[in-house]
Amino acid sequence: MKKITALVALALLAIAGTGFAVTCAQDNVPAATLLVPYFRVGGAGVVGFNDIPDASGTDTLVAVTNVSSAKIIIHVTLWNKYSAAVLDFNVPMTGYDVVFWSMRDILNGKLNVNPTFQVLTKPSSSSPSVYDPCGQVYGNGAAAGVTSFSTTGYIRFAPSSLDSDYTAAISVYNTPAFIGAFRQNVWTSLDESYDISNWLTPGAAGAGVLDVDNYACGSDSGSAVVGDFSGYVTIDVANYCTQHFPNNNSYWERDAIATVGWGGYPGANILMGDIFYKDQSAGTTTANIGNISGDPAVAIEFDSRLNWDTATTFYGRYYDSLDLGGTGTPYTFAGDGREPLGTNYGFRYLQTAAPSALRTWITVWRSDYYLNDGAPYNDLCNWWYYYGTSHAVHGFTDPDGVSFINHQISVKVWDNDENQIGGSGGPSGGPTGGTLYVFLETQRLVVSPNSLVVQPSFLGGWINLLLPGTGEEQAYVGVQHSGLGLAMSVGHSASLLNGEFICSPAPTINWTGVLPAGSKTITNIGWAVQTGTNY
Repeated sequence: MKKITALVALALLAIAGTGFAVTCAQDNVPAATLLVPYFRVGGAGVVGFNDIPDASGTDTLVAVTNVSSAKIIIHVTLWNKYSAAVLDFNVPMTGYDVVFWSMRDILNGKLNVNPTFQVLTKPSSSSPSVYDPCGQVYGNGAAAGVTSFSTTGYIRFAPSSLDSDYTAAISVYNTPAFIGAFRQNVWTSLDESYDISNWLTPGAAGAGVLDVDNYACGSDSGSAVVGDFSGYVTIDVANYCTQHFPNNNSYWERDAIATVGWGGYPGANILMGDIFYKDQSAGTTTANIGNISGDPAVAIEFDSRLNWDTATTFYGRYYDSLDLGGTGTPYTFAGDGREPLGTNYGFRYLQTAAPSALRTWITVWRSDYYLNDGAPYNDLCNWWYYYGTSHAVHGFTDPDGVSFINHQISVKVWDNDENQIGGSGGPSGGPTGGTLYVFLETQRLVVSPNSLVVQPSFLGGWINLLLPGTGEEQAYVGVQHSGLGLAMSVGHSASLLNGEFICSPAPTINWTGVLPAGSKTITNIGWAVQTGTNY
């Protein structure tokens, strides 16, 4: 193996930052945004719209750690399975702080997940003062938080004294934070979720794909909760407390999301996180097997070279030319500058009969622009709304012959002895199949036992899964294995097969130093390197 030259070493260090991170490669390092690609909360036992009990044992636990010495605000957003924003809240964190929460508690309105700093202890009205880390002043509706990058203030800057978002946003909430109609709207935006076995058609009864009454996508609230709750979560380092969702232009125009100007340790890339899935079905039949597993939260790093108008970025589909780079403060950037995710993943599956009853699920998060009735959309709500009508809506179910936008997945399956079946369209000589899809922005899919995907005779092997799209597509795949009675239960990330670097175009390093004698050009290292005249 050849030794790496000084140039490449310097290039790696220029990209790496803390933890030797490499932007545009999937790595578990401190990041500016964390993605919880899928959450699940059991809906069994819900009566009306009272608190969700711990009846089914299904829940998702999330933890976030601030690896820096600075106080920060993180902005947490819950999205439904069609990528419609449903609920958000702000969380203050001191340096080296850890916060953790149950998604069941969040849906029950318990948003004070950092109790040391999110306790509703207002000062007296006769002596008004700041009581909220967001800077809210008791009694007068103003904001007067300390603005700095230091250990003394949570807020980086105030965008404008006239910005009602900044002067109204809070991080100290009542418990519960929402009840009544608001709770009903949140729950009916996230319910009707099941494991998805049918990869062929979204309209099958009980398929878990189509939600009868989804408030976040424009429906009236339903009158009851059906099935489990599911969705995904984004967690952003923020410049100040905000009430804007990331799919709102003001999130970018007002530079609510933290980007450049964060000197110190090590810029905005200061979060690490982990996720635990508790899906504990206590039965003893193969149809009633749960899974308890954990995985790191997906780290989405900020890199100022990922300019919003030249590269695909994680949040790129949510902002447009109206984003002019904010207020001119040192903490602003035109766009999000956050690395995208890949689209091609590989993973092993397990499949045996009783008594071990080994089986596999995958949790899939994906995003893109979707063609709906001739126009592009950045969520699947129009596809949901018009599904089954005469409108030419596509979503992920692009019709055959549409070459400029294609979301039909490719599935290649091997067993442990390199025998292969199929691709999208069904295995050759195997079970009858058709065109396979991953229909939603986030879901848990049954891989085995599932004759649409894996031959019943295959007792293990691996799958190559490709999730194509328009050019803004990106995806993440997590894997869960389990056995009868939870005798074996494990979760992990699928392997990214796109190669080491997934940004297009690749970020460019500008370096003008003098190369040591004998150094040579290294090509095909995944990004462009520009040097001075001594190169």
